[in-house]
Amino acid sequence: MLPSFAQWLDESSFRWLEKALGVAPESIQIVTGGKNNRGLQVVANGRPYFVKQYFDDDCHRFHRETAFTKLLQKHQVGAVAQLIDCRGASELGGEESEIAIFSHLSGQLPNEICISAKQDVYIQQVANFIASVNQDVVSQDASHLLPARGGLSLAAEFIREIQRRMQSLFSLEVENVSDLETPLYESMREWLKTVFEPAFRRVEKQVMHDFGDDLHAPFERVLSPSDIGFHNTLLDSETDTLSFFDFEYSGWDSAEKLVTDFFAQPRFELHAHWIASFCEIAFPKQPNLVERCTSLLPLSHLKWALIFLNEFKHPDDERRLFASKHQEERNNAFKRKQQQLDKARHRVARAE
Repeated sequence: MLPSFAQWLDESSFRWLEKALGVAPESIQIVTGGKNNRGLQVVANGRPYFVKQYFDDDCHRFHRETAFTKLLQKHQVGAVAQLIDCRGASELGGEESEIAIFSHLSGQLPNEICISAKQDVYIQQVANFIASVNQDVVSQDASHLLPARGGLSLAAEFIREIQRRMQSLFSLEVENVSDLETPLYESMREWLKTVFEPAFRRVEKQVMHDFGDDLHAPFERVLSPSDIGFHNTLLDSETDTLSFFDFEYSGWDSAEKLVTDFFAQPRFELHAHWIASFCEIAFPKQPNLVERCTSLLPLSHLKWALIFLNEFKHPDDERRLFASKHQEERNNAFKRKQQQLDKARHRVARAE
């Protein structure tokens, strides 16, 4: 029988964890959760660990994160958690999830205020981390890594990414949307048509002008943690240093995608004038990278505007809410969509 605190683990995973740590856990607490994975804080023999359970889909999150972490660990790239042990799909005999044990990282998630106060210092730390990931000795040993999830390898793909996301929103089926939300969907579509699409066409025209014949020229491949940003860091207040986590989408990508993602990430408003120093530190061997990233950055802002509108793209939730007898639940869904539309409007303003 499992201890009461092991409710988040099936018996097979608990027994594996016990064997991997060499001692039965003293406590298990859930610290993050979601449809993609579950994070647990585990204490064993007085030491804290971070345990992640991965759920099966086509993103290969377990493989990407464990392979990338092992590579950094092998070449002693610092500021990341160490992989203690992991159990992949090939070792599973039942319905258990893939699972990994990481060392504990000190620090807290930074907030926008603390980052803004010393933005140049922390941006440089991120750039130094990216530079260490892309040392020749590391890159030359990374042929086995997958392409980064959602990677973009040429300027034309930045444009196609917007077109694809925009089309998916225009083609939404709204038959099952509640009467409360119908006007909001109509407002979202009208905004896409009258504000977003013209803004996109202006940015697209500028990018096509900037790149000219190089619009379809492949970018140089680099190693990327992907989804790089301060939201995936911990700040140690004693040492004033960042550590990095969440490599589920990591792999081979372009520096252009990495840099523009970092500076467009909406949880922290970063000054674009730091792009030059970031590129010089992270990718010193790539000429004209600053100009390319500066040109492509508005497309990344526009992409985030459309990502915010993913709240409108969950038909299962919409049907559940439509059928719900609880008016409060429907009102909360309406408010979330309204908030995301407001964020999208703000992001388009940033892009222009």
